[in-house]
Amino acid sequence: MINCIGFLPKGINVKKLNKFEKDEEIIKKLEHLELPIIENDYENEESDTNECIVESDLIIYLSLNNRDLSYFQFHVYDEEMDDFVIHHDIYVFSSINDTEYLNFNNKHYVALATFENNIMVYDALVKNPMTPQILLEGHSGPVMSITKNNTYMYSGSEDLSFITWDLEKLCSVKKTPLEYIPEKICLTENKSVIIGSKDKVHVFNTEYEIKLEGTIHNLVANGDNFYISDSSGALSIYDVRNPTVPKNHIKVSEQPLTGLDVLENVVAVSSLDGHINVFDTNNLQVKFSHKIKNEIHSVKLSKENVLFFGDGDDNLNIKKVEDLFVC
Repeated sequence: MINCIGFLPKGINVKKLNKFEKDEEIIKKLEHLELPIIENDYENEESDTNECIVESDLIIYLSLNNRDLSYFQFHVYDEEMDDFVIHHDIYVFSSINDTEYLNFNNKHYVALATFENNIMVYDALVKNPMTPQILLEGHSGPVMSITKNNTYMYSGSEDLSFITWDLEKLCSVKKTPLEYIPEKICLTENKSVIIGSKDKVHVFNTEYEIKLEGTIHNLVANGDNFYISDSSGALSIYDVRNPTVPKNHIKVSEQPLTGLDVLENVVAVSSLDGHINVFDTNNLQVKFSHKIKNEIHSVKLSKENVLFFGDGDDNLNIKKVEDLFVC
């Protein structure tokens, strides 16, 4: 199942992926996973032109969990051809719950929330890494969710806490205890922390608690608004400044809403019955609708007017939509 889709920033220009460098300390900390640490003969490998990335390329990453293994893939989308190819992938020896792009020391990383206690941070441009390049330690239970703003990253764990991380130093700032498991977490523009757990959404450090029709599936913030999709097939929009009642609410499907993304003035949701619906965020009027003969587990909007989504056969799909962001 493809559960997360994201992008690396445009402007990356590389001829060849970097060599994986072993870190004995990280290997020791992950020895319980029995990782197969293989030495690649990188220097003697023939140059692979398929490893080239140019500045105009859109790099999509996705996380995929199936019965046997988990990994995340990187795809290159060519806007002129309206097509994409897989570029490289990275195997992960724990199921992936959430992902977040990070830029640290001018390098491109993807942070993974997994069923490990540590956040695994991988260099996105390293070939066949056997381990993450960075481990963020602090949780004592599986990490369920991660999100960030320009300054901090937040991670929620089954240990009934969320941790605030300094993005400049990649170190823990504060561990905050909770009375519930933070399954989903997002940040509004005014830096309010919104946390989803089972059938409730909490505005942290306030008395506000939102009861859902089903269990939470997705939680996304955009400006002062936060968007909730759940297992009942409902989409709700709240303003963090007055979260007592939803600004907008709509029953999208009789099936669970599996994917949710917001970009500019549109919100996209996907459902298990194979539907993608794109709405205007102001009035929830339908701007675009698409149906496939398969389940859909995730959806991502792009500024290139392309929808990316993961289907029930673990395939990444694209759908070009003209004038998607025109009001």
